[in-house]
Amino acid sequence: MNDDSRLYGTKVNPTISKHIEIGVMSFTLESGALRHIKVSGTEIIRGIAFLVRDRDWGTLAPQLTIVSCENDGEIFSLHLKTKFSTESASLDVSIFIEAIHD
Repeated sequence: MNDDSRLYGTKVNPTISKHIEIGVMSFTLESGALRHIKVSGTEIIRGIAFLVRDRDWGTLAPQLTIVSCENDGEIFSLHLKTKFSTESASLDVSIFIEAIHD
């Protein structure tokens, strides 16, 4: 049994996530989606995600490339290039996320 299987119970590593805070707002960035969006510690939205389905209605996993990411505690901005692929098609998407503390 390899280390990943012992740590996570599977050979697939868990999704890497990053916790972001801007003023009283916080959220987790996970695979291009915003999760657990909170204001003053109270969750107001569970998640916002851009989902792409294949012809069998399966959800495609995005291939993410970070173009730019800035966070100075007052403004968070992120630009992601995202690619969704199947054997017969692909979709390229640019995702822009911005959060501003007033």
